[in-house]
Amino acid sequence: MLNVMPKLIILRGPPGVGKTTIEKEIERTVAFKKVDPDSLMGGKGILRKHYEEVFAPEADRILREGSNALITGIFYRQILDHFLDHVRTKHEPIIINLYCPIEELLRRNCKRGKNVPEEEIRNYYDLLFKDEDFMKGSINTQELSIDEVASKACRMIAREKGQIYRR
Repeated sequence: MLNVMPKLIILRGPPGVGKTTIEKEIERTVAFKKVDPDSLMGGKGILRKHYEEVFAPEADRILREGSNALITGIFYRQILDHFLDHVRTKHEPIIINLYCPIEELLRRNCKRGKNVPEEEIRNYYDLLFKDEDFMKGSINTQELSIDEVASKACRMIAREKGQIYRR
């Protein structure tokens, strides 16, 4: 059996883009342990310092165990870089960017009942799109079905790391 280095998988995009839905679909194919910011923070607000003090150490723990680690979040460039700077196990991350038009994000936000304020969604959207790399290889969750998005994400993961598929 091949000895495959575990990977850090980052699923990022604005609120309402479908990160949680796609994560559940990816889980059917790719073995990983989740770094869950909401659970780790116990429902409290997430601050910048939590990326270095809580989330990065949890990702390190999972990677040292030999498992893939997956974390989802908005991760605009400044936060993404901050988080990666504090992950001690230096694995090349697999970053999967999800996007869709702002109008669709706002519609989904109303439909899912999380009530993220419209201004907050617009601010995150703007922060993500200021990052020139965000759109490179991004997956549009409005144009594709859930299965197509998940399949594309799984292919990105497989291309980056080769193995470790759940049987």
